[in-house]
Amino acid sequence: MLSGIQSLISDSFGQTINAKDSSQLLKQLKMGDYEIMFEKGKYITLIVIYKGYPGKRLPKILSQLVTSMETKHATALSKWDGKYSSIKGIEEIAEPYLSIEEKSNKKE
Repeated sequence: MLSGIQSLISDSFGQTINAKDSSQLLKQLKMGDYEIMFEKGKYITLIVIYKGYPGKRLPKILSQLVTSMETKHATALSKWDGKYSSIKGIEEIAEPYLSIEEKSNKKE
């Protein structure tokens, strides 16, 4: 679905998207009080939905999280068949990053 949205936006601006060039990809959307941030890696796209101010560090945190997930599960992700069992435990990688962001928001 995200690729469909990106295609619609690029068509509207008359541009061609190079999926390998992250600077050309959609990074953020806003809908009502909610914001949606995207971080694309080689194998995965991490999508975060939040309300309020996320903190200045969130883009870097998401990038680090995607790198960690892809590093730990590179083999499984490179040939992923859609079965969760092959990437089991990937959500545990996110927990320390979420804790950092929660602490960051309390200070700002």
